[in-house]
Amino acid sequence: MFQHETSRFAIPAVIRTHRSLIALAVALIAVLVYGVHEHSVAAHYSAQNQQASVQTQDLRSQVNALTAKLDELASKQAAPPQVPTVTVTRHIVLKPTASRQKPDPRWKKFQAQLDAQGKEIESTKQEIAGTRTDLEGSIARTMKSWLYCRSEASATTWSSISISQSTSNPQDRWV
Repeated sequence: MFQHETSRFAIPAVIRTHRSLIALAVALIAVLVYGVHEHSVAAHYSAQNQQASVQTQDLRSQVNALTAKLDELASKQAAPPQVPTVTVTRHIVLKPTASRQKPDPRWKKFQAQLDAQGKEIESTKQEIAGTRTDLEGSIARTMKSWLYCRSEASATTWSSISISQSTSNPQDRWV
């Protein structure tokens, strides 16, 4: 059934029958080599981690020592030596001035301008209030006349519709 090819290299019959076992053995050896490699990498990183931990502890001890020195210096500066205090009393004498200063004429002019502007603003407010009242009355009259005209127009329309429907001729209904 199967034809055996002759080749330069002859594969022994034992190897041909155990091909899957050989492949499995090669894969097992590759996994073992990879595992050894990973173990060495993990050991390397563990050693680096321990070194970093030692350096961190050294830095913490240095920081604690410096903090203790600063606290000691601060406590020495916080308690200064007691020096007796002397109070000095001064007597201030105010001399009354003979005359008061005259107000500046520029301020008077400025005040007069402000008063004039205030009066103008008040008169403008009164004019606006009067105009508003006039407009409200005008709007009310316009609205009243509009409503009246509208009610008259609707009454006329309804009466013309009822008249046109009462006619007997169907052609005259839509006139």
